[in-house]
Amino acid sequence: MEIIQLLKLSKKHDNVEDETISVSFGRSLDDLQKAIQTHGILSPILVRKAQNAWQIVSGQARWRCACQDFVPAIEISCDDKEALSIYIYENQIRGFNPVECAKIIYRLHYDLGFSLKEISDSYACLIGIPSGVKILKDYLSILDLSDIILKRIAQGKLPVKNAIMLFSFSREESIILMQWSDLLGWSGNKQRESFQWIWEICKKEGCSVSELLSKKEFQVFMEKEKPNPELFRQELNRRKNPQLSSAQQAFEQILKEQNVSSVFSIKPSNSYEKNNIHLEWDCNSLEDFQKGLDILKKLQESKAIEKLFQITAP
Repeated sequence: MEIIQLLKLSKKHDNVEDETISVSFGRSLDDLQKAIQTHGILSPILVRKAQNAWQIVSGQARWRCACQDFVPAIEISCDDKEALSIYIYENQIRGFNPVECAKIIYRLHYDLGFSLKEISDSYACLIGIPSGVKILKDYLSILDLSDIILKRIAQGKLPVKNAIMLFSFSREESIILMQWSDLLGWSGNKQRESFQWIWEICKKEGCSVSELLSKKEFQVFMEKEKPNPELFRQELNRRKNPQLSSAQQAFEQILKEQNVSSVFSIKPSNSYEKNNIHLEWDCNSLEDFQKGLDILKKLQESKAIEKLFQITAP
């Protein structure tokens, strides 16, 4: 890289390309615009000459937010590899969202010829992602998702690991799922779990996402001002595992017949990684709790509990 000159570029008269090198995506410029309106541009943008235009190497946002006609700039001489490296270093403090990381990886791999191994070794830490070829492939894959989904990823509402699960659905279905995710405040493991369960239910019932979520038991959540995500999750689990709902009703009936006052519920586990269930049992007294335990013990001894939960003993 070589510094050529300090100059001023006119927003009205100079031909400036501000998207050739930048990979900025889904960022709000409100705060920067207010700062520039108050203090002006304190740090010159970096540009290079490209035929009949100036290419912004670093400073795209400052250029777009500039309210004055002339913008201070430093002309530099650099090739494409140097330009992208400068862009990364200049914006390292600000950081990059996952979509911007994916765009950088794409540029390095497909435009500049770096192998994924080279990018993993030399650039992953610079853009703030873990190293590893598999991780880079995951990031590259999200660029095939719709812009609506990419915006959610950039906003931190959809982790890359969860976004990859959306490839199991059509583009339209993935957008519907993201709308429900926003409505119910899904995040992290709960979001990934819900996507997985919906896919399994649709596959089992032979229906689309829109057909599933248009059913009455799910539409009631849309009608509420603040829908309960945990109740929605329980409804998904009930539809995914109807035998658990039947088991709960059967056991509640047994407790009722034995005059045991308690509330018994079977819920999905809090751990997405473990395919198990979570039992909640509220009793009015220790006596009722003991009665319930005795009933469970008798069911277990008679192997009736296996029938109750429709499982086979090992």
